[in-house]
Amino acid sequence: MKKTVLIQLLLTLVACNNNTHQCKEFYSTGQLKETVNLDANNLKQDTLIIYYKDGIINHKEVYKNDTLNGPFLTYYKDGTLWVKTNYKNGVKHGLTQTFYHNQKLKTSGTFVNGLAQDTFVAYYQNQNIETKEVFRANQTMYKITYDSLGNPKTEYKP
Repeated sequence: MKKTVLIQLLLTLVACNNNTHQCKEFYSTGQLKETVNLDANNLKQDTLIIYYKDGIINHKEVYKNDTLNGPFLTYYKDGTLWVKTNYKNGVKHGLTQTFYHNQKLKTSGTFVNGLAQDTFVAYYQNQNIETKEVFRANQTMYKITYDSLGNPKTEYKP
């Protein structure tokens, strides 16, 4: 076990290049685990990529000065897109979507400076609406749920 940890540490250190500031981390198997660009102050810049043990991309995250700032993508183990969101200055900002494994839309909503805003919609796999919820500054203003055939089930108004 100690030998494996030492090898992993050496691989990580060897993969860091002071000229390009790109660092790579590896699983104990030697498979690439993560790549990230660091500036002279060791702050994350640009795209960080995290891989599953089999080499498929798990996450792609964009940083500016060590803070999430841009697209944040998460993938299923087979490489298909699962979550697509955006960050601005470290908080969710803009459209956020999740997808079923078959790439049909599962949820969709908008954040403004980290707060849920406007209409969030969740879909059944048949793409009928499951829930529609309207937010103002992270507070639910209205919510309605539907059965899988599209018939209204419950309605909530605070």
